Amino acid sequence: MNVVLESPNHPAVGLKLAAMLGRGLLKEHYARVLKYGKLLPSSSSEVWVVHSTCQDDVTKDPYWPSDEELYKDLWVAHVWHNHKFLEVAIVGCWWENNQRYITGPYAI
Repeated sequence: MNVVLESPNHPAVGLKLAAMLGRGLLKEHYARVLKYGKLLPSSSSEVWVVHSTCQDDVTKDPYWPSDEELYKDLWVAHVWHNHKFLEVAIVGCWWENNQRYITGPYAI
């Protein structure tokens, strides 16, 4: 886990920051961050993998975790940027109300 955000009246949020990963390494990060998430101070904590890349297909065909991983409060954001960081887009995925939610891509 790279960053843990804590607030007195809110569950902890763990962030794993990743860059330019292929599907195999993303899969490893998803599993690893869930393991680290168990060490956070609150049982209702969220854990995020935030993946930054200039790979063109990340917003069109992102690699998402399984429903089982999402159900365990894994949240994922893929952030695409061009080589000069002049264009940026984001897609996200999480589990809520017994289903998978996917949002984006949104230009930012």
